[in-house]
Amino acid sequence: MYKLVICDDEGKTTIVPLIRDEITVGRLEGNTIRLTDRNISRHHARLIRKDDLFIIEDLNSLCGTKINGKPVAKKAQKITPKDQITIGDYSLSIRTDVSAEVPLGKQMDPGDSAGIGKVASRARLVMLTDPSPGLDVELTADLYVLGRSDDANFRINHPSISRAHTRLDHSDGEWTISDLDSINGILINGLKKDDYVLKSGDIVQLGVVQLRYVAPGEPYEFNPSDSVAPVETKRPGSALKAFYIIGAVAIIAAGAIVASVVYKQRSGDSADPDPTVLGEEFQTVTFEELMEQGKDKIQTEEWAEAAHLFALCLQKRSKSQSARDLKELAIRESDAQQAFNKALVALENKSWRRAFELLSSIPRSSHYYDVEQIKNVSDMLCVQLIKRARKAVVKGNLPRAMEILGEIDGLPETPQSCKDKQRLIIEEIEPRLSGGDQSRKSGSSRSRTTDPDRSRRPRKKSSINNPYD
Repeated sequence: MYKLVICDDEGKTTIVPLIRDEITVGRLEGNTIRLTDRNISRHHARLIRKDDLFIIEDLNSLCGTKINGKPVAKKAQKITPKDQITIGDYSLSIRTDVSAEVPLGKQMDPGDSAGIGKVASRARLVMLTDPSPGLDVELTADLYVLGRSDDANFRINHPSISRAHTRLDHSDGEWTISDLDSINGILINGLKKDDYVLKSGDIVQLGVVQLRYVAPGEPYEFNPSDSVAPVETKRPGSALKAFYIIGAVAIIAAGAIVASVVYKQRSGDSADPDPTVLGEEFQTVTFEELMEQGKDKIQTEEWAEAAHLFALCLQKRSKSQSARDLKELAIRESDAQQAFNKALVALENKSWRRAFELLSSIPRSSHYYDVEQIKNVSDMLCVQLIKRARKAVVKGNLPRAMEILGEIDGLPETPQSCKDKQRLIIEEIEPRLSGGDQSRKSGSSRSRTTDPDRSRRPRKKSSINNPYD
């Protein structure tokens, strides 16, 4: 059964059944739902139900009607259950998950169980993932800085979070989130954003940490299933998104490889330090300080040094699972970084096959995994394979052409234009491979037998243009 949940700016909640096909909302008596605040027009909005379809229409109200933070257009707008409707200081939503035991038509105070989750008069951020799944923070100030630093008034202690990662500003009833030049940036519902006005139900991702924005008056209770697979983020404007690079990158990549070799030689192919060579300084530094230094190295992508620091942490606390996990992460990312740098060099040299193999070898969970980069390289490799297949056809090496064309099927997200060219070439050569050429050769042989003077005649130059030239 559909029910309309109405919450005021103090968090008080009223639930009414949606029985009628048309419901009017306004300040005057006679409306189906009467809201008496002064920012409610006499005839404010109309809600129409057609079976399981709901439509809301603003009746030229003074303050307007909003759906998920966006004003309703002049025309009627379709809404779905759990959309957040804002009328004045009231929040309304259509729900199907209200408990049957909840009294209908009775106003419930904040904190009372409405059978649909917690309701608050202020906006909230609920953490969906580690480090604190279920953490529910009511936004009572007008400015928040979210980050790993102790100075942040919304502290998130996770290595993927920068010290000062993002800020939240409250103005005119809206919360705007802004990136503070963080390493991993901000994703809203999986899309990269620098500045964004939050709306009901938005999933905010900082690094790999996810939070859900809950609008004022919106009923919501944490559920672990609300989290989604985190999207790997990249530093904005970094070389991770560049397709062509300058020669200096090759020098940087070479330096990284040399540094890695030197590091491995020094440490015996391991990030684990030798306890016999640890100096007095190691004895004075605390486990917590080493962990913080390691996280700083992660932020600057100095993975080998990070692995070394987390290994030192394990010398102090051998059973620390967090230090062990971070050390393994740093080692994996160090390998991925080297593969990515080599791929950049291959891109500069237009070695598409080598670049594709290196980029594809990077685990999907890595900071350096870049699906767009792989797609770009796949496109270039496909073009190269088409050219090679055409050359093989011109030379008459049809089996080799088919072999080359078969490699295209192994490329991810092959462009349709490339598939079309592949299909055309296959359609051209398959009949010849299946015996067309042999029959033509037999016919030519019989013709030469019946015309012994043919060999002495001058050959006619073919007038057919080669489509592969």
